[in-house]
Amino acid sequence: LGAVENKSSATIRAELSSSNVTTALGYTPYNSTNPSGFLSSISSAQVTAALGFTPPQPNGAGATGTWGISVTGRGYPNRSDGTGINFFWSGQSGQPTWLWGSNDGVNMYVYNPSNFSVNYASSAGSASYASSAGYASSAGNGGVSSVNGMTGAVTLAAGGAAPIEN
Repeated sequence: LGAVENKSSATIRAELSSSNVTTALGYTPYNSTNPSGFLSSISSAQVTAALGFTPPQPNGAGATGTWGISVTGRGYPNRSDGTGINFFWSGQSGQPTWLWGSNDGVNMYVYNPSNFSVNYASSAGSASYASSAGYASSAGNGGVSSVNGMTGAVTLAAGGAAPIEN
């Protein structure tokens, strides 16, 4: 052995620190004044330093990247006033008062079908009934009640031709 210092117990106790004891033990012993080891205060800078990043705030400020979320409640779309909207896959008869639709696939609006213009209807090749027509190449079994502005012959429903006077 080497030289041993001669020290009083009072000197040794004065030189001994909490850190010396914790290091020698390899763990932090129980603290009766703060048994749970709670901090009395901590700053946001200390939290950020301990985490290694700035966490998002409760109002969402500072949130970046991908975060897991927990969603509770209704998973269906809602109206702007918060009322739920239910979609059913069930065929319905008749014409609805309003329809959902979009011109861009993102922003959805309601449309009144009475304002719709069905393009094909204006150029359809046939119609079962019409109160008037600008041009007709033939008439079915119902016949033609009058023809205005035509010269020549009109094919009658029963067949044959009849002259039309000018």
